[in-house]
Amino acid sequence: MLCSRMLRVRPKHGRIYEILERGFSGLERSYARGLDVVLRHKLATLAVTTLVLAGMVVILVPRIGAEFASPEDMSAFMVTIETPVGTSLPAMDHKMQEIERIVLSQPEVRSAFSGVDIFERGQVNAGVIFCQLVKPAQREASQRAIVQRLR
Repeated sequence: MLCSRMLRVRPKHGRIYEILERGFSGLERSYARGLDVVLRHKLATLAVTTLVLAGMVVILVPRIGAEFASPEDMSAFMVTIETPVGTSLPAMDHKMQEIERIVLSQPEVRSAFSGVDIFERGQVNAGVIFCQLVKPAQREASQRAIVQRLR
């Protein structure tokens, strides 16, 4: 019990710990100085940040393009058809078969399924064709190119 009062245990760390600790302490001091400068000059910080952001938008957007995600080739797409209100069901069926023939004439289209008023809105003047393509490795054109060709 008396030995616990007399013994002093000093924490001992290795060489790597000491190097990392000095680095972290320096990083902390740099951050504190930078934060102090920014908080003393709020309007200048806001102006510089706005200019940098605007400059990056002007420089980078033309280089990268405006798409946030590149289009995926899912080997499937959907064609929506709408005729004037009052189109009869036989006339719509004839129009759907005509468009289906055009779609199926494409060598990349594996199968297609069409339907009139598939969304159950009670309108026979609207139809949809679901198209399934062959796998990307088995065709030369991309899904986007095939859709553009059919437009």
